[in-house]
Amino acid sequence: MDQRIIIEKDGTILAQHTNESYLSHYDQPVWVIEEEEPDPGRVVWRQGKKEQYLDFLGVVDGWFIAAQSDGNLVGIIWSDGSYYANLIVQAGTGQVADRTALDNIDDGTFQVIGTVPMGILGCL
Repeated sequence: MDQRIIIEKDGTILAQHTNESYLSHYDQPVWVIEEEEPDPGRVVWRQGKKEQYLDFLGVVDGWFIAAQSDGNLVGIIWSDGSYYANLIVQAGTGQVADRTALDNIDDGTFQVIGTVPMGILGCL
């Protein structure tokens, strides 16, 4: 069963988990960014039969920022290599960020859960 992750917008693959990359070793899939600066808009995140629609808002500090259907913001790593995604939270409080945080998302007070607070949203 195909479990690769694909992010697609208007029929165009923006990023995918694939073993068809020079970064792939021993046929293991790696995260490959196909469109580095996509335009904001509705995207679909797929993994196997699972599918979730997201409102893509922009790339900030190497993170693909999108709003989930519940309004919470998620950061997806936007560089080739290992795939990582998680919610964006207010550093210190752990409060999940929503669309109201967008005006301040690059002020250094937010981070992607599970990352080290460096840069704007953290690094792996």
